[in-house]
Amino acid sequence: MSVRKAVVGLGNPGPQYARTRHNLGFLAVERFLQRARRRGWTPREEPAERALVWRLRVGEHDGLAAKPLTFMNRSGLAVRELRQRYGLAPQDFLIVYDDVMLPFGKLRARAQGGDGGHHGMASVIEALGTRHVPRLRLGIGRPDLPKDLTDYVLGAFTPEEERELDAFLDRAAQAIEVFFERDIEAVMNEFNA
Repeated sequence: MSVRKAVVGLGNPGPQYARTRHNLGFLAVERFLQRARRRGWTPREEPAERALVWRLRVGEHDGLAAKPLTFMNRSGLAVRELRQRYGLAPQDFLIVYDDVMLPFGKLRARAQGGDGGHHGMASVIEALGTRHVPRLRLGIGRPDLPKDLTDYVLGAFTPEEERELDAFLDRAAQAIEVFFERDIEAVMNEFNA
């Protein structure tokens, strides 16, 4: 069965990055996989060089969930590998990543656009050769004080953020499900409040 859609959560591999703001894309994909198992979509691992990949059955079609192993700034290499291996078009992807321009806990889906200063998304756009790539941005907010943004995004969640994280990840996983079952327009209509 051919693959129709793929969700790719952006982040950095390794335990030192596991619970950081910059790995929100990874965390959203992990939550989606948990929910997919409960729904009977039975994700199973697939071999890939540049990403951890799971194939799952969604209705009449197969889909992919992936977490690149290339580190954030080279995420496009993993996305390109998936595109070539499975014959996917750029609009078949949903790229999920953290965004400092949105308040913590806010979701924003778009069918296309620029990278917004996000190096992972910039790498994906460059690798696919188009800005017409659906994406789900997950708000992490900005620090109030002048602080190195790299330290902030690679930092751990605050206790307050940790309390809100579970519900935030559930909403992100629901948005991913809507993308698989319908399309990016449906995600935008339901989650861009």
